[in-house]
Amino acid sequence: MKCDQQPALGTQLSRRELLALSAGGILHSACAPESTGSNASTGPLHFASLIEVARLIESKELSPVELTRMILDRIENVDARLKSYATVMADQAMAAARRAEEEIQAGEHRGPLHGVPIAVKDLCYTKGVRTMGGLKILADFVPD
Repeated sequence: MKCDQQPALGTQLSRRELLALSAGGILHSACAPESTGSNASTGPLHFASLIEVARLIESKELSPVELTRMILDRIENVDARLKSYATVMADQAMAAARRAEEEIQAGEHRGPLHGVPIAVKDLCYTKGVRTMGGLKILADFVPD
């Protein structure tokens, strides 16, 4: 099923199609451009497991900067429709990816999630970042 297609009422979807349409997670979200990258064992990178992505970063087959840019591009391409992100911290994500890449290139790999971008649920207080918990009354709340 293509990104701009909607399933007909009553259409049965595969698990992968359902995950794509429902934005089941940042690595399983809907419809990316062809340039999103791929891996022979998993197909498009956005369907790769977290373990596979971490292995690609540790082996330097995928850079944290490249992965973060791909994820931010996916968010930009599909989140207007899905509305799954309350706040996207693109500049901070790219800065962290550049730091992680420099450390990994210098042989300072810190563990399996080093260089993997993450999303934090809007229910978790995030120092200095708007945290609404899905409530209009907290629209301007920035925890310290």
